[in-house]
Amino acid sequence: MELKKIVVGIDFSEHSEVAAHEAVDIARHTGAQLVLVHVGTVIDAAVARAAEGTVEEWETIVKDQLSADRRALEDLRGRLAGQGAEVSHMVIDGFPDTGLAQAAKELGAELVVTGSHGRTGIARWLLGSVAERTVRLTGASVLVARPGGDHSGGYKRILVPTDFSDFSEKAIEMALVLAAPGAKVDLVHFWQLPMVAAGYEAPVAETAVGPMREALENEADRRGRALVDKYGGGNVEVTYHAVQAGAAFGIVEQVKEEDNRYDLIVMGSHGRRGFRRFILGSVAEAVVRHAPCSVLVVHGGGK
Repeated sequence: MELKKIVVGIDFSEHSEVAAHEAVDIARHTGAQLVLVHVGTVIDAAVARAAEGTVEEWETIVKDQLSADRRALEDLRGRLAGQGAEVSHMVIDGFPDTGLAQAAKELGAELVVTGSHGRTGIARWLLGSVAERTVRLTGASVLVARPGGDHSGGYKRILVPTDFSDFSEKAIEMALVLAAPGAKVDLVHFWQLPMVAAGYEAPVAETAVGPMREALENEADRRGRALVDKYGGGNVEVTYHAVQAGAAFGIVEQVKEEDNRYDLIVMGSHGRRGFRRFILGSVAEAVVRHAPCSVLVVHGGGK
């Protein structure tokens, strides 16, 4: 897996500034080209017709804002270009979510980086609507950047949840691309007994559950060791373990543990067929919303 071009969404907020600097770190580490994309204001035709006499005034305001945005984007490009990455920029007319998705497609970008914003006080992060729709609509992989940590030279501690599918193997491959030399990539399989996952609440004898639990643990261990054998052995330490917990809850709790100072979660996402768009499963969406560190969703090949 190779990264050649990265698109980063810029709206001049502090959150997109975080995204830009994290994208520069990735571009510098991988040698990818970085394109800063600002999506400008769309003049709605119906609104323009209703405004009648104010249309010209409104168009003047929009043009002035567009000029200011171009200057601000050029200034940001200049500041980032001196940090060891090839940086270009573009302003496009459209809505932010669909605009970024379209820009990534037209540019052939493998990765889109966008910022998020947090809401404190309830120990959770809420994803901004533009960022969430970007993750859902973009065919390329999408990284939702959060502040904290030095990612220059690559990520040093990466969590990759695995369900042993082709999608999660794509996530492992991406994690290895982004990992710093000497980094640790933890492959973790989160699982539940079938009756627990289905919400079955009737008491079940341990004599019945025990063999099933043992069989699931043994099979997961076999497949996990196979992944370590396949992807380990380089300059990155690859480990595996299983956790008996629901995936969404387990992943977020794993990251929050004091000893697990992850700076990135990389997870695969299944593609939804039709309309050339991707929809996050409930697990990926919950992790993107609640995780305290950056999250990269690696999309599969669905159409």
